[in-house]
Amino acid sequence: MGMVIVMGIVMAMATVMVMATATEMATGMETNSSAVRLVQSLSLLLIGASLLTACAATSSEVRSVRECPSLISYSAEIRERAADEIALLPEDSAIIRLLSDYTVMRDQTRACKGIAAKS
Repeated sequence: MGMVIVMGIVMAMATVMVMATATEMATGMETNSSAVRLVQSLSLLLIGASLLTACAATSSEVRSVRECPSLISYSAEIRERAADEIALLPEDSAIIRLLSDYTVMRDQTRACKGIAAKS
């Protein structure tokens, strides 16, 4: 929305600049009005700023589409095999802690996608 307002101001100032130049060309007289020169300078400044804004790497617009990570599905066979292997690990295993974190991440992904969490 802000960019639309800036572009409107730029267009208005550019119009004034073009009109002043056309007046100079039609009358053969140079316009020395400081107000016209100020508007021309501001027009050039705003045009430059709007061009630089167009080159911005990211969008300033709020995205309405939720971006969720993908969720990998595992077969029942793989899940059973993993459960058997986890049962062989000691309780204080670092792998069990990592898998606990992975479970939380999968629950967060389900929530992001609107899928009911598995218990």
